[in-house]
Amino acid sequence: MCEGVGDAVSSHRSAIDKVLAGSDPYDLLGQDDQVLVREEWARRAAAVRCQLDYAAEFGAAGERCAEIDDAGNVVDPAVNGRAADDQSWLKSTT
Repeated sequence: MCEGVGDAVSSHRSAIDKVLAGSDPYDLLGQDDQVLVREEWARRAAAVRCQLDYAAEFGAAGERCAEIDDAGNVVDPAVNGRAADDQSWLKSTT
């Protein structure tokens, strides 16, 4: 998923660079340049998502996390990624 994350912008570099840097408004770009900016935003967002590891971050903070699998079952990474039969841990202890 992280492969191919790169720079999609090849033309009208200066105006596009200013929008990507946040110094010029997106709406001033022409339609074609807006497409390029949206593609670059999507690539940047994908690159950020590829780096996320909520399980590690929550674990480092002493917190638990859970995910939902394709079947809609709660999956507890602390239980080796298996669907958790006992979901009482989801209730707040505070």
